[in-house]
Amino acid sequence: MLGQTVQSLSPDLSGEPWCAWLPTEYVRAATAAFEKNYGARKPIVNVESDYFGHGLVKPYTVDDVRVEGWWFLLGGGAGTINLNGEYHRGQERGGPDTRDRILPQRKVLKNFVEGFDLTSMMRFDGVTGVPTGAHASALAAPGRQYAVYLFHASDDGKWGAHFVATPGRYRDTLTLKAVAAGTYRLEWVDPVTGVVRASDTVRWRGGDLALTTPAHSVDVALRMRALP
Repeated sequence: MLGQTVQSLSPDLSGEPWCAWLPTEYVRAATAAFEKNYGARKPIVNVESDYFGHGLVKPYTVDDVRVEGWWFLLGGGAGTINLNGEYHRGQERGGPDTRDRILPQRKVLKNFVEGFDLTSMMRFDGVTGVPTGAHASALAAPGRQYAVYLFHASDDGKWGAHFVATPGRYRDTLTLKAVAAGTYRLEWVDPVTGVVRASDTVRWRGGDLALTTPAHSVDVALRMRALP
């Protein structure tokens, strides 16, 4: 299966019939790929991140790895791969951070995403009111199911290679635009553990739906489904 890297230094051949998928690299290029290539309706895969344990500008941490993965997949990406300095000759199974933190957190992300009917979902740009210093990405089948990820991070300040997570004590508000009338089940999920931090059932009259997250230190995810 042939693909062509997009939004880096190579030419954009995403429209060519032989080009079946679209690799991209690093956060800045991946952002541009979503903006410019999503309409090609081909899988976009983040095939290279910054290097865990190192970094082009700043250290690429466990929090940064988690944030980038959630942001990319809930932004409409089809897959994500991380470079990782804990894998090397003599340590083929990775180091303790990878085994005990990165991989379990990846499993939380995998389980969250696979809990939706992805065949009916697309990128959703109707998340507004996100606080300064925070970012959000979302997928939705409007009126049926919504997957939203909100996180606090900054740019690395030079290359745009990765988000730099900014831990703190947060409780944020955001708005989902033009939510159809209906009854919805909301679950706020901790991306580190997969634990549901808060849940609610909302009977909505239709229109813009304002929400408040539970307290979190870096990030939180929302799973919202319409009830029969």
